Amino acid sequence: MDLETYSFVFGVLFSLLFVIGLIGNICVCIVIIYNKTMQTSTNCYLFALAVSDIVIIICDLNSWILACFGISPNLFGRSYCLFEVFLAEFAIHNSLLIVTAVNLARYIAICHPHFRYNMINNVPKTIIIIIAITVLASCLAIPSAISELESCNTASNEIIITNLQKFITSLWMLLLYSGLVIFICVIYKLTSTELKGSILVTTSTEPSNDENRKVIRMLAIVVVALCICWTPLQVFRPMYHFLGKLHSIAPYIEILCGFLFYSVSTTINPILYNIVSYKFREAFKEIFLRRRSNDQVMPKRYTVKTEFESLSLVTKSSEHTSNMKD
Repeated sequence: MDLETYSFVFGVLFSLLFVIGLIGNICVCIVIIYNKTMQTSTNCYLFALAVSDIVIIICDLNSWILACFGISPNLFGRSYCLFEVFLAEFAIHNSLLIVTAVNLARYIAICHPHFRYNMINNVPKTIIIIIAITVLASCLAIPSAISELESCNTASNEIIITNLQKFITSLWMLLLYSGLVIFICVIYKLTSTELKGSILVTTSTEPSNDENRKVIRMLAIVVVALCICWTPLQVFRPMYHFLGKLHSIAPYIEILCGFLFYSVSTTINPILYNIVSYKFREAFKEIFLRRRSNDQVMPKRYTVKTEFESLSLVTKSSEHTSNMKD
């Protein structure tokens, strides 16, 4: 298959997952906002992750769709392109840090329960942690964003970024990604060992061992999906910048890695939440099927009310008849 046809096919796939991913992540945000039972510490992180995925979809995935169809990313102006590049790199770093933070939070809540409410299992404090992550992600995104500024070049104003600079920043991103993934695997192992080897004493307001296992299993699946989707591009980028465009197969690999990283990784999380988590499924049904459910429930309420009123009328009639006889 020639590169033009290959790009067109992936452009269509990118466009399809753009719509699915955008709708799915917006639905996750709506469910967490409008369902009070879903407003937990863990779900605050998942809300922030969904927002980051929305930013990646709008900024990065949008650029890939334009590129696949042969349209310049400067379509909306150079200033917008520069802002989009930074926002996309910020969202990538933010997603990685949020996944790390939510797994660390579950580890502390399970393995160090005395910190559960003072430090971790507290929504306002979780929001503060997310804000701190946002600031840190903004700082970490600057070098990566600078290395991608060349994509915003115009005929009148060009930015030259050497392959060495691109290689260094992409290698830094690979090391950061690898370090955080290893860290997540270690704390997941410690958390799983703690759940298997001990019985937590819980109250009615605290999550049970079974609930903790379900949350950990869902987070583990999210991390595995992230690794499958992110690893190819993180490994390919340094190699691509170090070797240069020497091999004719490189553009094909780049598009495939971009598809996994920008399309699949941002689309799959809402689907995983609904497959793995019963609470998410029920919350989705409650929010998006509420009107239909209310329509089905209303006749029952009306029937019960009517029967009650009829019973009251019969009782009053009987009382009135007995009084007449007396």
